[in-house]
Amino acid sequence: MRKQVITLFAMMLVVISQVQAQQLEPVKATDPVPPVPVTSESGQNGPPVNQPIKGQIVKVPRRAGLKFLTLQPLSSETAAVGDEIPLQLERPLIINNTVVLPAGQVVKAKVTKVRKAQKCKDGEVQWKLDRLPFPDSSTAKTQIWSMSPGPTLQVPARLYQESTGDDLGLDFPEINEWWEAPLAFPMWALTVAVASPLLALFGVVIFFQSFDDTCVVPGKEFVLPTNSSVAVMITEAHQVRF
Repeated sequence: MRKQVITLFAMMLVVISQVQAQQLEPVKATDPVPPVPVTSESGQNGPPVNQPIKGQIVKVPRRAGLKFLTLQPLSSETAAVGDEIPLQLERPLIINNTVVLPAGQVVKAKVTKVRKAQKCKDGEVQWKLDRLPFPDSSTAKTQIWSMSPGPTLQVPARLYQESTGDDLGLDFPEINEWWEAPLAFPMWALTVAVASPLLALFGVVIFFQSFDDTCVVPGKEFVLPTNSSVAVMITEAHQVRF
């Protein structure tokens, strides 16, 4: 009886060891590997991205952010008012998993003001992209939000208006919705009251500096090289019909 029990126990150990060996056996190179589903245009897992269908209406929200890249250099030394600046859309505009604007679309901004570098003054180029065309021949009002040399600028899907007092070191509250204006008025009034003496002093200093002709340092030309990032904000809600 004891021998039968030992034999049965040994057989159970053999069976258990074989099962564990099968579980730990590595996957062979010839074994099929299940594919990873790729559904988004960026090549990452995510919701499916669809092409628009005929008759579909897509609502583009206000403050939507787009990232463009410059296709040619821009310099205050060579630019002239009226020059067109081609910009290429780096990433598609996708609304509710529908491609509204494909990557690679080219639009043209326009130079509105040029100032070459002078003594103690850097060069300046002002340019704008007033409206953005869509596939249904409609256009949405836009503005250039920011720019940066090189293609690495991070542009979020939604942009907000920048503060208007940065150049003077003031901290004006931002207003992005119409109902925020009454709430921001007391802060605006307080800011103006505190800053008024500083602004007056600043104006006096600028006035006397305009008569100072002792500066001999040459200014630098404004240069925005090819493949620079340009963030564009859609400033009004817009409907696109396909």
